[in-house]
Amino acid sequence: GFVVRLFDAQGAATQVRVATERLRGTCPRTGAQLEDAPDAGGGGGCGGSGDGAGATETVTKKGNYGYAVDYSDKATIIYNFYSIARAAGAVTEAEAEAAAWEQAGGGV
Repeated sequence: GFVVRLFDAQGAATQVRVATERLRGTCPRTGAQLEDAPDAGGGGGCGGSGDGAGATETVTKKGNYGYAVDYSDKATIIYNFYSIARAAGAVTEAEAEAAAWEQAGGGV
């Protein structure tokens, strides 16, 4: 896993550790938990090989969108900011769904 620093509307920071299994079982677009996530007793989760999550190797910022997470099983998944915050438990389901709708062009 890795540690994320999240800021609220007032600028106060909170650091939260996101477990690899939790992030790997998260949809990279919406942040929703996937049914076949490793921590749900299913397959490999989001783009996984079916035999577990693999350890987090590197995390790289990708523009203004999010972060690419490279796993030890050679998978690379790009998560948007909201999906990472949701996996960390800092964003509610309603906030994440509104953000995904807006990113998909729903507000235009």
